[in-house]
Amino acid sequence: MTGEKSKDSFEKVLTFYLAESERRYHKAERVSRGEAADEDEDEDKDPYGLEDRNQDDSEDDSEDDEDDEQSDAEGSGDEDATTDSAKKAADASAGTAPAAKGPRTAAAAADEDEDDDNDGGDGTDARAQSESAKLEDLEQMETPESVLMAAVTKSSASDRTFRAVAAPWLRFLWEAYRNSLDVLRNNVHYELLYYRVARQAMTFCHKYHRRNEFKRLCNTLRNHLKQSHTWKSDTNINLKVPETFERHVSLRLAAVKYARDLGQWKEAYRVVKDVSELIREVRAHCDLRVRTHVNFLRLIAVLFSKSRDLTFHAAACQQIFRLCIENIDEFGDAEMESAANSAVLSALVVPMTRADSSIKDANAFTAREYQARREGEFKSLLNLQTVPTRAALIHFVTESEALSLANVEVRKLFNVLELEFAPDALRNQAVNMFQLFEESDEFSKPKYKAYRSVLEYAVTMRLLTQVCHHFFLSSLSKGWGQRGLKTQRRNWQCKQR
Repeated sequence: MTGEKSKDSFEKVLTFYLAESERRYHKAERVSRGEAADEDEDEDKDPYGLEDRNQDDSEDDSEDDEDDEQSDAEGSGDEDATTDSAKKAADASAGTAPAAKGPRTAAAAADEDEDDDNDGGDGTDARAQSESAKLEDLEQMETPESVLMAAVTKSSASDRTFRAVAAPWLRFLWEAYRNSLDVLRNNVHYELLYYRVARQAMTFCHKYHRRNEFKRLCNTLRNHLKQSHTWKSDTNINLKVPETFERHVSLRLAAVKYARDLGQWKEAYRVVKDVSELIREVRAHCDLRVRTHVNFLRLIAVLFSKSRDLTFHAAACQQIFRLCIENIDEFGDAEMESAANSAVLSALVVPMTRADSSIKDANAFTAREYQARREGEFKSLLNLQTVPTRAALIHFVTESEALSLANVEVRKLFNVLELEFAPDALRNQAVNMFQLFEESDEFSKPKYKAYRSVLEYAVTMRLLTQVCHHFFLSSLSKGWGQRGLKTQRRNWQCKQR
């Protein structure tokens, strides 16, 4: 019982510390804009509910003291005096302490953080975010370059006030999150609190566009995970426990989403590699939930699409569809159709001829070596034995249930592109498909819009190929065998002259 109380008290203190740091920054930011008058009036109203919680704690202490009185009557007087002093101290601290967010249970707070990730802000928040985004690095706010630029340019008064008043509190808030994670790391008793604080730190980096701090946060989480393998203690976390394993994977998948929103694609790829290694290490002891595995593959598919590796992107989309088919009870009809559409469209946009390499290097061997190493990493992420090819991807679409579950327009486009030779029908179906990208609510989503440009290229190349083949055969049929072919070559040479 004592251990649980001390744990709850520590959680309250840490929550108070983080909430008060954030409140102080918001107050300093308002001071920099000259809007701090309304905040001073509400400082004594205890908006985070610490007074009620301290009263509840004092009531719990009094109930425990009453139980002790029944068991030991001789020490009742001393215990009552101690209880009264504890009440007075708690009431005094509640009346004088700055406002801070009251602690919730770690699991409930973690669920609330999931809902708060996409919260927007008003014009004031956007203005504060733009001001904070001007500081590239909180640990080095005054660089030689910034000093030189300040000497030759005229900075606005609001910019100077923000750097003098609000920027130190912004840095203090970042250090509060970092220090809290260092204190809570690899402790099984505070695992949920560690998860919640890490999510809050990611939200902080995303809200204020802290790109450098986000990199440091990902490195911190990576180092903490490595230390969990080397530390040997009774309180160390055990990644072989399914709940702990699932929680760490979900935390890093959230980091990938924030990195995507911040444009930190290299950092997103590093975190994806960390998740892949973690899954590979713990695979023998516990399996990943199907939903989490699907989310992991979706993020990998986004990374492949961003890096223009369309072959591996299609392989990831087809793995998602395979998981949905194998666990059909966990997915609805809309999710199944979406997975089928992605599997078919991703296979169609794979180039018909594979480029040698995207690396422009004088040493061709270095380019091939880099390409081989890159493909090896991608195969490891998707747990593949060989590099996927366009023929294998198209074969999977035709043999699986992807075509039957996909949208009707997507199915028709696949048929005229891969199974039929009809240039006119291909042109008409492509027009219908592109209209669907504009008019349909489902296909106007960002994940489908990414297919449009590459799909236009694929349709154009296939249409040109079919038209050239058609006219070439028509020209041969009008001639007389080899004589007609020679005539066509002679006419083409005359046109070139």
